[in-house]
Amino acid sequence: MEEHRLIEKMIALVGVQEEKFKLENKADVNFIAIALDKKPLSPENKRTLRELRDEHGQARKTVVRLADAGDRYAAGSQGTFTEVLNSMLKSRKKCCRNFGSMIEP
Repeated sequence: MEEHRLIEKMIALVGVQEEKFKLENKADVNFIAIALDKKPLSPENKRTLRELRDEHGQARKTVVRLADAGDRYAAGSQGTFTEVLNSMLKSRKKCCRNFGSMIEP
């Protein structure tokens, strides 16, 4: 989650800079250089980034499957009820495995 907060801060900062660029009608090349800093990642950060990308890809696939199954169920396909439930269960298990420590009472 720390990575998500960092991304949110960076998006907000880019928004502020965008407005500044528009007002001044010029770009701040120093900001651009800092924002696009290409320092090598540590092995731990590379692993974390790879995991985030993998999780994001899996989440997108799950959402697409769930939406598709939900649409087919809404259209009257009774056989998709189990598919909807399985998609939801799979999503919940993955979420709890990845973020369980943050959501446990």
